[in-house]
Amino acid sequence: MIERHHASDPAGFGPALNLFVREAAAADVDGVPLLEDGRVRERIARNYALQNGLRAIQARNQLMLGLGMEPGPEGAVNKLVSARARQRLSEFVLDLRGAAGVTWEPSGRLDDWVRSWISAPTGRQAGGSDEMLLNTIAERILGLPQDHRPDKGVPFNQIPK
Repeated sequence: MIERHHASDPAGFGPALNLFVREAAAADVDGVPLLEDGRVRERIARNYALQNGLRAIQARNQLMLGLGMEPGPEGAVNKLVSARARQRLSEFVLDLRGAAGVTWEPSGRLDDWVRSWISAPTGRQAGGSDEMLLNTIAERILGLPQDHRPDKGVPFNQIPK
């Protein structure tokens, strides 16, 4: 639980949302500012709300740790949502850029949208794949029953072949 809280970032370890806003404010399509496009404004608003929700989860986690409590399974939500959002926002930026969006120069910069999009799938695997996180959310947060596992509680060397 602790790993997922500390291995998460509201931006999914990708470019910050304010970078996207600055780039969208400076760009235009056929003379119309990009920020006037409803899809762009919707993407900004959705990511802003999402990242603020994730910051609230992180703040609650820090408070719990400060009180000597163990963090809950909310870290699974934090990691799952931030990694997926990073991938979608990076893809959206590349789509907006068109053919120029696919040029890639090796860099370690977090503000590189191409690098962010290319490396996003690894972020969805590290620290628990999406499927593992969804199971954690279903069982520990939503209280849904676990998947049937006939080998649960059986030592590995005693599992029937």
